[in-house]
Amino acid sequence: MALKERTHEQLVYDVVCVGAGGAGVTVAVWASNSGLSTALLSKEPAGYGNTRMSGGSIVFPGISEGDGKNTFYHDLMKGGEYINQEELVRIMASHGAEGILILEEFGHAFFRDDKGMITSDLLTKWGGHSCARTISSPGKMGSLIGQVLRGALARSEVDLFEDTVACRLLVKDNRIEGVVCLDLVSGKVFPIYAKAVILATGGLGWMYYPRTSNFRTVCGDGFALAFDAGCEMIDMEMVQFLPFSFTHPSFIQGIGVGDPMAAGPYGRLINKDGEVVLEKMNVLTRAQVAKVIALEIAKGKGTEHGGLILDLRGNLGKEDGMKAREPWVSMGLFDPVMEVHGIEAFRWEKPWDVAPTAHFMMGGVRVDGQGRSSVDGLFAVGEIRGGLHGANRLGSVALAEIFISGKSTADTLESYCKKCKLPEPEEDTFKKERDKVLSLFGRKGRIRPILLKKGIHDLMWETTGPVREKMKMEDGLAKVDKIESMLDDLNISPFKEYNLEVLDAIEAEFMVKTAKMITTSALVRKESRGAHTRLDFPDRDDQNWLGNIVLKQEGTQIRWHFLRKGN
Repeated sequence: MALKERTHEQLVYDVVCVGAGGAGVTVAVWASNSGLSTALLSKEPAGYGNTRMSGGSIVFPGISEGDGKNTFYHDLMKGGEYINQEELVRIMASHGAEGILILEEFGHAFFRDDKGMITSDLLTKWGGHSCARTISSPGKMGSLIGQVLRGALARSEVDLFEDTVACRLLVKDNRIEGVVCLDLVSGKVFPIYAKAVILATGGLGWMYYPRTSNFRTVCGDGFALAFDAGCEMIDMEMVQFLPFSFTHPSFIQGIGVGDPMAAGPYGRLINKDGEVVLEKMNVLTRAQVAKVIALEIAKGKGTEHGGLILDLRGNLGKEDGMKAREPWVSMGLFDPVMEVHGIEAFRWEKPWDVAPTAHFMMGGVRVDGQGRSSVDGLFAVGEIRGGLHGANRLGSVALAEIFISGKSTADTLESYCKKCKLPEPEEDTFKKERDKVLSLFGRKGRIRPILLKKGIHDLMWETTGPVREKMKMEDGLAKVDKIESMLDDLNISPFKEYNLEVLDAIEAEFMVKTAKMITTSALVRKESRGAHTRLDFPDRDDQNWLGNIVLKQEGTQIRWHFLRKGN
């Protein structure tokens, strides 16, 4: 790995990857290893983002009795309520076990028996999976993965640009040409031209702050970049809300405390009136449990802290109940419960409040099995791509997805780049985009960019959170338009070096565009399915809505069409 000197000369590569979490590092390292000149951009240290703070469990299908490609395929489709893109699901079902192998090749270690094998005894069954197929590793897995990713980069020939923001994708005649970049350290804006650009920017959970489990930088950049570049976007209404997160105190609000499987076979959800709302959560999907909690809160049955009571005491003294607790304790995911609610809560002897929190984005860039978008030369890997998960992601599939999609796309890039010529840079186009970014420094308006971001946080939760309805979403779109108009009235300091107000302004614009996509798509889908719950259309409607909403930008408008299953 080379930490690129900040000379900002005209840079040209075969491949530029935007985002340096698990998916981005994987595709960059594999592309570089195949002989392609490769640049990796990240607005934070490489190996950070949601990959670093994940619980870290990963699927390893095909080990448990009765498990196989077909079983895994049907679980993924059922969990996604049958709007998943079948090509992507079949690839995951066929290659699902390779995620672990890729990560171990980078240097990570998973639990194995004394013969060095992964056996069914080491696997756990998560909600929505029909059998045990999830494996963990010792310690705080997410942070360890982050270090492993940095190690993989250090051993590669990838040129790494940290503290670098991708502000705009350069596209001509539906063909990618490069990326307009802002160096946060110096405040300089420079282009990188390439045969291929890969988006690996992750999700958008920070748009729902503080009710999110996501890292601070995960605020929807890639969705806006792709949309502006002309990509088709799919399933943008499908934001996954993890059902269990802290409701209080405020400093830890939104931090997740486990999958439905973590409730064990005897866990219960109880409303403020003491009524049992849900039992046997451990066999349900995240979307199913989050929906029950959200609807109960919408009825006014939430606790004083805005959640429901999670009571796990029924598991105590029961063999299967205590066995369900073991993997969560070993991964350290219950440690915050002890710190926040005490040792009795940690031991499941005392209930505590939980509420849904924004966790994952199922929708995103519409791609084929090789990660190719509708824009020639523009690829997407990991969470930024849509289609695999449909209306809901099953737990422990995300880590496998980022490594499998990263490697498969890197394999495609080798043949793709051999057939392509490097683009001929158009300096006038770059200069126009550069001047837009530079004009942010020293703005003399009235509004601080951070306030616009906060407005989007609150608005997204109220209008396109776990429970939605037409009037609120229409009002939300109008308010997003108002926030967008305020982008011309920003007050930003003139300092060039590490000006975080400029970063806030860029992120606020990305968040506005992504908010419009989510809300537009949510308004179109007049049913409740998976992670998308409508109060005014409470039932799933396979007759009219078994399919996908696809968005595309036309001028300043968002156009959509419905991709019905079977067509």
